[in-house]
Amino acid sequence: MRTVRSTALVTLLGLALALVLPASELGIFFGPRKPGDPNGLDTQTVKLIQTAKKRINAAVHELRLQSITDALIAAHKKGVQVRMVGEDKYYDNDFMKQIRAAGIPTKSDENPNAIMHNKFLVIDGIRMQTGSYNLTDTCSYNNYNNLVIIEDAAVSKIFDDEFEQLWAGHIYDETVNGDVHKATLKLKDREVEVEVFFQPRNQDSEETVLERLNTSKQAIDVMQFAFFNGKVGKLLVDKFTGKQDVKAVIDYSMVFGDFEPYNQIGRLVEGQIPFCIGDDPNGKLHHKVFVVDPDTDNAMVLTGSANSSSAGFNKNAENIIVLHDQKVAQMYRDECVRLLHRRDAGQVTIAPRGLTGIGTPQHFDITVDSGGKPMQDIELSLPFHWRVGSAGDLSASKDGQANVRTGLALQTRIPSRYTTIPVQVIVFKGANLTASGAGAKAIVRVKNLHMDPETLPGKYCIYARGSGSDGNLVALPQMPLIYLFRTSAENVGFMAKLLESKDIRASKDLEFLMRDVESSLEKDIEKGDVSALKDFVFLAEKAQKDSNPRYKLVQPAVSPLLKKINFAAGDSGPNADTLKQLAARLKALAGSRGE
Repeated sequence: MRTVRSTALVTLLGLALALVLPASELGIFFGPRKPGDPNGLDTQTVKLIQTAKKRINAAVHELRLQSITDALIAAHKKGVQVRMVGEDKYYDNDFMKQIRAAGIPTKSDENPNAIMHNKFLVIDGIRMQTGSYNLTDTCSYNNYNNLVIIEDAAVSKIFDDEFEQLWAGHIYDETVNGDVHKATLKLKDREVEVEVFFQPRNQDSEETVLERLNTSKQAIDVMQFAFFNGKVGKLLVDKFTGKQDVKAVIDYSMVFGDFEPYNQIGRLVEGQIPFCIGDDPNGKLHHKVFVVDPDTDNAMVLTGSANSSSAGFNKNAENIIVLHDQKVAQMYRDECVRLLHRRDAGQVTIAPRGLTGIGTPQHFDITVDSGGKPMQDIELSLPFHWRVGSAGDLSASKDGQANVRTGLALQTRIPSRYTTIPVQVIVFKGANLTASGAGAKAIVRVKNLHMDPETLPGKYCIYARGSGSDGNLVALPQMPLIYLFRTSAENVGFMAKLLESKDIRASKDLEFLMRDVESSLEKDIEKGDVSALKDFVFLAEKAQKDSNPRYKLVQPAVSPLLKKINFAAGDSGPNADTLKQLAARLKALAGSRGE
């Protein structure tokens, strides 16, 4: 164990704190920082590498920074054994080529269906680092990340043992090294219990995370890049409903992304949980953090490499570290609060809340209420692939004045440097909503809105921001959801594409789609509408005849539709004879399992 230094770094507004320990050391660092900052995640990583005397084991999702590359090569040249396991997507970039050219042995995960997402280094078996930090320029200087550095032989051995499994090629084995590993950091003034588990080793990672979160009695703070796990989302809503303090900062991609209906933003909005997105256009909110009860003896932080998603918990090569410590939890809580750019008043509602027909021009009204606190400017960001024709398709009313156009504009923006797909933003400058009375509300009317044909149905959030007298736009505490549905014809048309698609995700997409197919066709049957139902029966018959392996995903809808026809269709009514003929064909399909 190296000699402990007598000074500590102090955290203030997201700056790094190092806790100076006699037997173990623990450092927590937050980024991004400017190049050369002594508390920068890159600087701390280089310093850690430079302490190596015997060996460095590195499981690195991506290496894309010259200073760290140089440090690893310098360690190798002075006789330190350096080994690296990396993700195959980045295995042949210029930096990894430099590593191999220097003679450092490396291995790739060689798996196109999952990713080696770990970001940990172990030095001499006595000190290590992990967290959300990739060893790249963007994660150093642009993205919001955290880095945990620990000097402790027991914790280092846990990660060393995992590295040996990765090095041996057991990268995605579920039964190797799958325990929840435990250790104790003996600090100067206290002890910190540590838990570590690896994915997909630990086959109960989701439940392990849920168990830790479910111990909360007062608060849960969330900082998540990808947030798709429905069980976690439900738990947060339940805790918030139970009067606990729950708040979240989520990456912009969860609102401005193709898969918004699949993530948990809709659940946060429905549950009225205070949240905002990382609104820095130059950087991602890349954390993978949950903080539990930071002001109690039950305080803990869950961090590491794993996103709150099925891939993060069950598929990718990941790690989660749990630090049971109040001081550490308060540091992470303070970072979450610092990033939570949110007003304490104001709400937005939409009528109608549901839209049907992705290929159909849509219109709706957005009502903005100041909520008892004056609001100067308003911005309403539309989801990806939602397009208003022009500013002429917008109008506003306020103070009883109809068709207010002064200050109302439609802007197209790239929300982040990490995407090339623009979003549309409705800007209402000088809305000047009063705290109360007739001037406290404005209604923005949107007409002639179109959506890309590939737009996914589901819950969409209109991300709303408002400013006070200082002009700083921050998220409103209550934002609206729009429920988007395909028409039955659109559903069946998409089903046809997925039955024949060669995309590896098509089966999972079809599985989700069939719920909407069945629901929309049942509504058609009630109305006596047979056009989409005829297409469905034809496609189902063809898939069964062709022994299409995806027919097994379509077949469960056959019997419910048959029952619906038998219940709804009488001897008369619209298309009664056609419905009876379709019922006979569905009955034949119901008798075949398609095997």
